[in-house]
Amino acid sequence: SPNEEFIACADNDSVEIWKADLNKQIARFDGLPARVECLAWSPDGRYLASVGAGFYTYDPQEVHVWKVAALEPAIKMDADGKCQSVLAWSPAGAILAGADGEGAIVLWDAETGERKTVIDTGVDRIISLCWSPDGMFLTGACDDHQVRIWDVANRRLAVTCIGHDGKVAVVSWSPNGQYIASVSEDKSLRLWRPLMGAPLAVVNAPYRPMNLMWSTDSASLTLLSFDNVMSTWGLPNDVSDLVSLEDDLETRTLTIEERRRFYL
Repeated sequence: SPNEEFIACADNDSVEIWKADLNKQIARFDGLPARVECLAWSPDGRYLASVGAGFYTYDPQEVHVWKVAALEPAIKMDADGKCQSVLAWSPAGAILAGADGEGAIVLWDAETGERKTVIDTGVDRIISLCWSPDGMFLTGACDDHQVRIWDVANRRLAVTCIGHDGKVAVVSWSPNGQYIASVSEDKSLRLWRPLMGAPLAVVNAPYRPMNLMWSTDSASLTLLSFDNVMSTWGLPNDVSDLVSLEDDLETRTLTIEERRRFYL
């Protein structure tokens, strides 16, 4: 949980909540209609959202929200049986975002469970979602090798970040709003200027990422991967060196092969 008080985990069609300092399970919610694929804490740690998929068909099922203090279910979202295993709470905790199986982002009212809006992205699959710190934009890691940023209020694509040479697995927006980090199956971590889609840096990184987290001061970035490796990178105090690299880049027209590679 955000306050590091609780740990949540999934066990097939069940959700468990543990007290971190006591290493003790305090709640277990059984009998969900599908295997739990994703868990997401609300920013204040009061709620936990889950989404599952059928074991044989992998067709997404339902989105549930649990009230942690009361150790009871709070609400079930109207997912229309389409929500993929991707969930992201808005910074204020008022909206829960999820990706459906038809290239759309669904936004639910976190209090009522009702759909607020749907953003048609035109993307086959969104693998990870992350909100900007001000809650105005959503960033998606996409299977067509691109990182996309959508304007939530206007329900439109704002920026496309092109550079990865493989499916993008996870994205993370820095707390100060100045950077987006992404990790791809091309085994690279890239740093972007969000509303310009411009690359700042690229480094080698383990694939199979589990989580990508910024420090609260946006000075460092940590990647946890499923091969039990934790990697941390620090940003220079003055990022002008990185920015100058971007400004000095020579531009040219992409070749037909490059356009095909980046799905353009």
